[in-house]
Amino acid sequence: MIQQLINPTLNISQRLRIVKTILALSLITSVCFTLNWWLPAGYYPKMALYDFSFNQKVDYVLLSVLSISLIGVLLYRSPKFFIFLSTLCFLFAVFTDTAKGQYWLFFYIGIFLLLCGHNWRIDNPRRYSSVFTAIKLLICLIYVLSAIQFLQTSVNGNVWLQFIAPLEKICTPEQHKYILGIRYVVPFIELFVVVGLFVNRIKMAAIVIGVCLHLFSFCLLLAETPYANAGVLIWNVCMIFLLYFLFAGKTAEQKIYAISFNLYSALILLLIVFGGLVKQDLFPENKIDLMQSNTCEQFIYIKQNEKNRLPLYIQYFTTNNTDNIYTQLSVTKWCANETKAQPVLNNKQLLNVCNALKAYCGANADIVLSIQEQKNNEIAANIYP
Repeated sequence: MIQQLINPTLNISQRLRIVKTILALSLITSVCFTLNWWLPAGYYPKMALYDFSFNQKVDYVLLSVLSISLIGVLLYRSPKFFIFLSTLCFLFAVFTDTAKGQYWLFFYIGIFLLLCGHNWRIDNPRRYSSVFTAIKLLICLIYVLSAIQFLQTSVNGNVWLQFIAPLEKICTPEQHKYILGIRYVVPFIELFVVVGLFVNRIKMAAIVIGVCLHLFSFCLLLAETPYANAGVLIWNVCMIFLLYFLFAGKTAEQKIYAISFNLYSALILLLIVFGGLVKQDLFPENKIDLMQSNTCEQFIYIKQNEKNRLPLYIQYFTTNNTDNIYTQLSVTKWCANETKAQPVLNNKQLLNVCNALKAYCGANADIVLSIQEQKNNEIAANIYP
């Protein structure tokens, strides 16, 4: 019994049905915990990629359709229509509010796009094997991107130090110093997981290490209250189950099409890679590595005489600067309090927030301060709208 649990024998069709069930449960849970993010916020501005003149009722319609389609994905054995409908809803949500373009949501969209090419029948093993292979490659691509981004940020210990800050309460100074040095090893561990998932002799070790990485990340993120993003926490849990049901054990098939691949799956993967390369120009610069907390706090600087034009609710998230000339508005805390999420906005989106403050409140934001990590330097970019 224990051996069967450690090394399950499942065919590809069973694994794909389990995958769609895991995705549906994860997304339904994510939507429930970030409900304010999907509904029109009272004050926090939406940041559309293009100027859409939609009524706020569209948000409620979108949430209703998305909820029904996700329930259909969960319950139906052949949910092709509901998967396609859910994918359309997610893409519409992202393009009408780019702040929703978080990496965990893009991950779900990528797998849903691949599942759109599956007909949920077992009459063509080569076809569903190609979808199964593409999903496994997408999972591995996540770890490769994570290792690359981790290498870019782990040189400077400030980001890693912020990430492991909750451990200071339970670790001795010597233990904390040791954990601080682990940052140089983490990207190579992730690359080992990628290689090990396709080598039978070390596959179980790679799965266990991958699960431990996500559990470690989950626990540290959970300790970062009140800004722990529920979507990120659920994503980590989802990845644990996907690692197990996609890679663990043997595949019970008469003939294994291990290298089966079709044009649709290849195009979707290429689209995902291309989208990842251009994402910085369109969507937020979020981290996909182990340090998923996005601890960077973003501010908008407003002159003191402009502060009184803001509603009292927004003024709650402002603090006076030392020179008493500017007051800084914490965009991070404002968004987290209102939408129950903590997105990292790029410069274009921060400017959109400034424009919204001017249009709806009459307050001019003179300076937008965006701080980001790039190799060994912290870059502070002053942008004058």
